[in-house]
Amino acid sequence: MLTGRGKTVLRSDDVRRVDVLPYAFRSQEDYMVQASQAPQRVSEFSTAHLTIWLEPPDLVRICSRGEVGEDDVVKTMGYFRELVKTMPYVLMLVDMSQQKHITSQARKAAAGSVAGIPYRGTALYGAPFATRIAAQMTMTVVNAVVRNENPTQFFEGEAEARAWIEARRRKVTGS
Repeated sequence: MLTGRGKTVLRSDDVRRVDVLPYAFRSQEDYMVQASQAPQRVSEFSTAHLTIWLEPPDLVRICSRGEVGEDDVVKTMGYFRELVKTMPYVLMLVDMSQQKHITSQARKAAAGSVAGIPYRGTALYGAPFATRIAAQMTMTVVNAVVRNENPTQFFEGEAEARAWIEARRRKVTGS
C-alpha cells in the first residue's frame, strides 16, 4: 500500500483474492433460479475487522468487527469493486453487531470509493446507537456520490433485514 498527500493508494498485491468469479446473468430465469436457492457464500475476503462475500446472484454481505480503520476499508473496497464489476446491480446486507467503532478516516475512505457501483439497496443490522449514527452519516455521503436509488434501512436482526432485501430485490427486478 502506498500513502502520500493524505491519500492511500491500493496496489494489486495488497489485496488477497479468494476465488473471485464475476457473476453474469444470462436471463431473467437464471436470475430467479439463483435468487430462489438458499444463500451460499462465494468469493470471501477478510481484513482484521471486515469480512465480505457474495451471495449470488446480487447480494454482497459485509460483517464488521471491533474498530474498523482506513486500511480495512481501502483493502475491502478494492476487493468489492472487483467482485461487483460485472453485476447489473448490488444489494448489500451489513452485519454491524460486532462493530465497536469506525474511524473517521475509514468513513471517508468508504464514502470516497463508491462511484460507479450500482447500489440498489442497503440493509444494516445489529448496530448499537452510536454506530448506527456513524453509519447513517456515511450512507448519506455514499448515496449523494452514487446517485442511484439506494435506500438504506437499519434493522435489529438479520431476518428482518433479509425480508427487506427480498422486497427490494422484487422492486429492482420488477418481479
